[in-house]
Amino acid sequence: MFSRIAILLAMSLALGCEPEQQTTTELPKVFVSPAEQISYHPVVEFNARLESRDEVQISALVSGELVAIHFDEGQRVEAGTPLFDIDPKTFVAQVAAAEADVARAQTTLDNDRKTLERGQQLIGDGYISQSELDQFESNAAASEAQLRASEAALDQARINLDHSKITAVASGRMSRSNFNIGEVVGPESGPLATLVGGQVMDVIFQINESDFFKAVRQGIPEMPLQSVAELELAFSDGSVYSQKGYLDYIGNRVNEQTASVEVRGVVPNSSGMLVPGQYVIARLTILVPRTVTVIPQSAVQVDQRGTYALSVDDEGMVSRANLELGQRVGASVIVLSGVTAGDDVIISGVQRVRAGQQAQKQLVESETAIPNAQ
Repeated sequence: MFSRIAILLAMSLALGCEPEQQTTTELPKVFVSPAEQISYHPVVEFNARLESRDEVQISALVSGELVAIHFDEGQRVEAGTPLFDIDPKTFVAQVAAAEADVARAQTTLDNDRKTLERGQQLIGDGYISQSELDQFESNAAASEAQLRASEAALDQARINLDHSKITAVASGRMSRSNFNIGEVVGPESGPLATLVGGQVMDVIFQINESDFFKAVRQGIPEMPLQSVAELELAFSDGSVYSQKGYLDYIGNRVNEQTASVEVRGVVPNSSGMLVPGQYVIARLTILVPRTVTVIPQSAVQVDQRGTYALSVDDEGMVSRANLELGQRVGASVIVLSGVTAGDDVIISGVQRVRAGQQAQKQLVESETAIPNAQ
């Protein structure tokens, strides 16, 4: 019994001689970056269709046989370039006949005026009655009216002759001709061809109703539209059109079927690269800056509950912030809700902590400043 007590006493003395074990645990280290407020020019994209502002349907204004076509399909023409000839013989004859009618009416008027002058001299001497003088005046007036009618007919005949030669009303590119030489054309025939000016192209797209009224609340429709946004076009292959444009029209009503509002932009097309009917992406850079909150993209986490970030307060307490995100801005992302400017969000070490725990945070300005050994 004595020996057993001695052994226990010796063991207790030995344990008492060991150094006291450390009971505190070092807090996990995380690297944080503060949410920031920046001035941002939003970029939005829409599917759009191109239309030519200078598209002209070339039609015949007089009837007759088509005797000449002066262009090739797809050819670029300048304003005033001859396009079609309608047989002018009928119109030349009409001009000649109208000129003869004018000459005849002028002769009749001259004679009636001379008769009236003689009558005015004779009535004073009592050689003619007042009724006879009245008749002379009536004849002269009728002759003058006939001359005016003949001159108007001559003007119309000359216009018809001019219309037998159809020229380009603007510079642009021609379609193919819808008629062949020898066919009879006229005002009821429909377009002979189409001329597309193409120096300026309209960019037509739709914005949804909610975005439209958001723009209304911001006063955008009341601003000069050219100062609202810069317009850039992108093609289906990812390439970008070199010339930029601007907005020039926002519709004033919502389409009931699509719940959208039509918007039109304008881009120059001096190169002729753009064609009507082409589909493009309209990329708008809003020139009116907005103040937004951003966090590094690396701070954004996703789980079954949604998108979130972990933030660390001044006491080192970790909390979860559920995020509503906007567009990416470089290596950052816009936060619509969830964090405010100045909140420290974890960009590295998030796997070491959970919401409700404490952590040792180290502030870094960028991910490149995070040490390799974490």
